[in-house]
Order: sequence, then structure tokens, then C-alpha cells
Amino acid sequence: MAHAEAMEAEAIAATEGLGRPEAGITGTLRINTLEGFGTYFLAPRLGRFAARHPRLKVELVTIQQIVALSRREGDVAIGLAPPKESRFRVTRLTDYRLGLYAAPDYLAAHPPIERRADLEAHAFVGYVDDLVFTRGLDYLDDVLPGLKARMQSSSLVAQRAICEAGRGLCVLPHFMARGRAGLVPVLPGAVELTRSYWLFTHGDIADSARVRAVVRFVEEEIAAAGDWFASPAGDEPARTASSQAAPGAQSAEQ
Repeated sequence: MAHAEAMEAEAIAATEGLGRPEAGITGTLRINTLEGFGTYFLAPRLGRFAARHPRLKVELVTIQQIVALSRREGDVAIGLAPPKESRFRVTRLTDYRLGLYAAPDYLAAHPPIERRADLEAHAFVGYVDDLVFTRGLDYLDDVLPGLKARMQSSSLVAQRAICEAGRGLCVLPHFMARGRAGLVPVLPGAVELTRSYWLFTHGDIADSARVRAVVRFVEEEIAAAGDWFASPAGDEPARTASSQAAPGAQSAEQ
């Protein structure tokens, strides 16, 4: 593997001299990531990365339970908790904020919610208990200790759909609720959670051309996104000049 990676590095160095710095990266790159980040942030932008590397096959995996690299499921993983083993190269990408949401019809048909204690009388939507593979996904206990989800799904997108159908309250990243008329914030400001996205890869391939390229790309896109990960659902996120000019950036917010 070391010999192959060395040849790959030589290839990209050679193309840099020809004014085509990215054209020499070949092979397959697999990115494992959480559903929300992969679907709403990375997927709409990944075409730009693919265009830079026309000879590289790019695979995006958003199966929640395999956001790990312990069995070589991928080259790069983006998750909530970095591995503790020293063999991994780890980069903290960004914080993101979450809030509590409900459908207008649900709120109209149920007792008013004016403080956290009122939440005990309401139904919640959340993750399947025995499929919560990282502590960072255990949102409800942070909202109010002892809360349990009556309707559960391993998919955050499915949880949002259940919530929009008026079946209960749901904790969602603000970026997944933004622009959706079927969701309104509940106790905004009072119920506010923060999590962090981390990128990690095996140390023995961290310096390969394909991994270095995608790490650089993800970091650039996050920097260009401004407060996309932090702004509440009702606010238009501020973006940097580069993100406003970049094609495809707007589609990620819809």
C-alpha cells in the first residue's frame, strides 16, 4: 500500500507541473458520514469535488451504524465522536446546533408548551433505542431527563417526516428544519443543543492524495458556508462571499 500511495503522490505532483493539479488522483474514495451532514450539506456540494477529480470514483455512504473505519468500511468518516485509537488522524470540522420542532397541527391539538416541564405531557419522535451507536445522538435526555420517544426510527429524515405529519415533537439540526413550513420551533432559545462534526481517517492513508484532497475540500466548503450549521431554522444563514458565488451552494439550504 505504501508503494501505491507513493506512486499516487508522484502522479499528482507531475500534473501540478502541467497546470492540472488535481487530474492525477485516481481510484475510489469512500466517505462515511451521518445522514444529516451527508444528505443536506455534503451531497449538494460533492459534484464540485468530483469535477476536480474526473478520474476518481466517489462513494458517499450515509448508513448511520457504519460511521466508523475500524473494519475499513471507508477512507474517510465524518461523525460526532472521534475514535480514541492513536492509529486514526482526527480533525474537528465544526459545531452545529439543534432545536426542538413540531408541526403546527400538533401544537394546535395538544396542551400548550411554555416551559420544559410541559414537555412531559407530549409525544416525542427519536432514534431507535438499541440503535443509538453514539452518545451524541441521545438528544432527548438533554432536552429533559427521562424523556422517551414513542415513535422511533434509525433515520433522522424519517423522524422529521413523522414530526411533520403531526405525530410528535422531534429534535432536529436547524439546517434540516430551515425553510419547511410544516415545522415550527418549540421553546426556541430555551431548548438548544450543540454537537460537533469530526472527520477521521486511518493514519496509514491520511497522507494519500485522495484523502488529502477530500479533507481539504470539506474544510473549504465548511469555511465558505459561514453560519449555515448554527443559524436557527427561521433565520437565513450568512455565507461568505465565496459560498455565495459558488454554484450549487443555494440548493443545499432547501
